[in-house]
Amino acid sequence: MVNISYQSTTTELIKVSMMDYSGKLVINQNVQVTSGMNNYTLDVSKMASGVYMLNIQSESGNMQRKLIKQ
Repeated sequence: MVNISYQSTTTELIKVSMMDYSGKLVINQNVQVTSGMNNYTLDVSKMASGVYMLNIQSESGNMQRKLIKQ
């Protein structure tokens, strides 16, 4: 499991996506967040070990983080 904490200034719908090292989209979800701190969990238990890029798109911009699954 991957726990994501996301701070939002408004109630909005964000897009959470994850790509593997080759660029293949493996997770693509829309998540409703509210104003303040939001916590969200992604189930990555069925994904192969490797390097992934987590991308969060919101009205205020994009955030990317590298994720290494062992």
